[in-house]
Amino acid sequence: MKNKRPYLFLIVIITTVSFLSSCKKDDNPVASNGDELVGTWVLTKIIVPSYNNAELTPDDVGIHATFVLNKDRTFKVTMVDSSGTSVETGTWSTANGKVTLKGDTETIEMPYTLSDNGNKLTVETTYTFETFGEVNVKLVLTKQ
Repeated sequence: MKNKRPYLFLIVIITTVSFLSSCKKDDNPVASNGDELVGTWVLTKIIVPSYNNAELTPDDVGIHATFVLNKDRTFKVTMVDSSGTSVETGTWSTANGKVTLKGDTETIEMPYTLSDNGNKLTVETTYTFETFGEVNVKLVLTKQ
């Protein structure tokens, strides 16, 4: 991956999470065929399972993200952090409970669930840090 800026917020999460921990039961998932993902989604919560399901807000880690998933299966992800704004575009698809985002520089496949009557999208991703090793993160997005 050429541009690691979208993952910068994960480094901040790991640092912040070492000071925080909390537990909360997950919402009941709703089945999806993929069409329910069409729309604009805003990052509202970051959950770090390996740190007692610590929950952080985008403000806690200094990043804001918007995912636009179009009906024609194209996407646009806009991330804003202290370094500025980055935009990734490409195509998306779903299969076997996973959403795949195929951009110009990389392809990411993430398990996902819908909850709150289809208004909350939770995607799971794993990232490997040199210092911390592999870290699982759940990103909770709210439909706009």
